[in-house]
Order: sequence, then C-alpha cells, then structure tokens
Amino acid sequence: MNKYSKHLKKLAKVCSLDCWNLDVEIAVFLIPRLKSIKKNKQGVPFEYCGDNYTGQSKEEFKESIKIWHKDLDIMIETFKLIEKGEYIDKHSNKSLVEGGLQLFVKNIGNLWT
Repeated sequence: MNKYSKHLKKLAKVCSLDCWNLDVEIAVFLIPRLKSIKKNKQGVPFEYCGDNYTGQSKEEFKESIKIWHKDLDIMIETFKLIEKGEYIDKHSNKSLVEGGLQLFVKNIGNLWT
C-alpha cells in the first residue's frame, strides 16, 4: 500500500448512511473517471492489442483503441443505468448492466492514466 492509499484509508470514516444506495454512489464516482480515461487517451490495455503489442501497425493500434473506447462506453452506460436505477426491473437493461459490470471487472486493473 502506497503513502497515498494509507492517507486515504485514515480519512475513510464510514457510517451506515454511507452505505445507503451504495451502488448509485459507486456509479456516480466512476462515471466521470471513466469518461476522463477515455478522453485523455493514455493508451490501450495490453489485452486489447493481441499477441503483437509492440509490433502493431498504426491501423491495428487504431483498431485496438476503437475497441477499448467501445468497451469504456459500455462501462460508462452501465454505470449511468445504475445511477438512474434503471436496471433493477427492466430485463433489457439488466443484461446490458451485467455485461458492462463484467467488462469493468475484467478491466479494473487497466483503469489508470
């Protein structure tokens, strides 16, 4: 754990109200950060580049970026649906949210700038 993480941990005080609608609170926190990652274009996760990460042509790299941004869009849309509470009772949104959450879990280690 780095110094910044230790500092945040000391500041983290949780009361029972902090856990009310935690799904929405997490979504509200994540949406602008996912948008920032997409906007800043800091690269593409290794997994999106296949076996030839360093030897990709410009066209292949552009395609990797396109796929990464599409997945970021899905994650953003997922958390927007969670923020609005539009995934609990709507079957079509529920499957979209489940897919978006799976993408988020798959890529949580790639969410850096």
